[in-house]
Amino acid sequence: VVPSSVDVQAGEEGTTFEFTTTSPPQNIQVVVTATDGPFATSGSRTVWGDVTLESLTVPLVAATEVASGGDVYIRANFNQPIPEGDGVEVSLSVSGEGVSIPDAFTARRGSVQERQIKVLADEVDEDAVVTITATRGSESHTAEVTVLRRSYPTDLSASTSALHAGESTEVTVTLDRPYLEDTEVTLDVGSAPLDIPSSVTLAEGETSHTFSATSGVNGLSSPIVAVLTASTPTGSATLDLSLESSGVRELSVEPLVTNVGPETVLEIRIGLVASKDVDPVTVALESSDPGVVPLPASVVIDPTTAFIMIQVTTGSPDAMTTVTLTASAMGVEGSGTLTVDPGDR
Repeated sequence: VVPSSVDVQAGEEGTTFEFTTTSPPQNIQVVVTATDGPFATSGSRTVWGDVTLESLTVPLVAATEVASGGDVYIRANFNQPIPEGDGVEVSLSVSGEGVSIPDAFTARRGSVQERQIKVLADEVDEDAVVTITATRGSESHTAEVTVLRRSYPTDLSASTSALHAGESTEVTVTLDRPYLEDTEVTLDVGSAPLDIPSSVTLAEGETSHTFSATSGVNGLSSPIVAVLTASTPTGSATLDLSLESSGVRELSVEPLVTNVGPETVLEIRIGLVASKDVDPVTVALESSDPGVVPLPASVVIDPTTAFIMIQVTTGSPDAMTTVTLTASAMGVEGSGTLTVDPGDR
């Protein structure tokens, strides 16, 4: 509102006058024109309208579902750009538990009719639908966000239910549902001699993962049960695996003569202590110096006979050489030594 006219005193180049503004629904550009006879001039001024909150939305680029411990943005939309001054304050509140947001925010000039607010999701045990309310004056608008609990293992399965020493099996852990981000599953077998990874990670959207478990048991008089547990913060699953004796309790390597000369034929006794009900056992043989004491790669021993004799011919070392001879089967090892002395050569 401007006066209909103003007086300019003689000798003055101009004058000032006051005007008052109303509250238009939107920002408008007001042009004031001054005329004096055939002469006219004009000037303009922006009158800022009332800023109202029109909506509260979740941007299309984001999802209305958010993972526990994750975050999502909501957007407060205004009817017009924010005017100059102290800005526009909007109050925020939450109905339900599952997210953390500020109590209020201030939209400053230049926000171009919108303002994004970061919503932090809490860790939840069950899915939680949270209603967020933004209020400015008498205007209130809401947006819903669903905080998803973390997935948890519902099943552990293995390709076999029993393992002998040194044997492996493939174990599969299955989650109850795909998740919005990678899921780490912790694995544990307590004190049981079962070699497994400490954890496995399922990529976003995956529901199962397979890993290897290897038994380290040998020499048992009876089987033991290893309880394998897979867990996330929201649940767990277990699997019982029977760890059984390999049947092999002891191996020995005994040269009948422990100090010999070069190019000597001698016998070596490979001993086996095992359960009588196991099948013949393939025993791997290894020499620390095959050029001095060569050994066959393996021998087969019937547990009912308890040993086998093998015959070898020593080589011709340049100096006295002590060779370690090792036998191994099903996680059990035994060894002996043999010294070859070339004498005065």
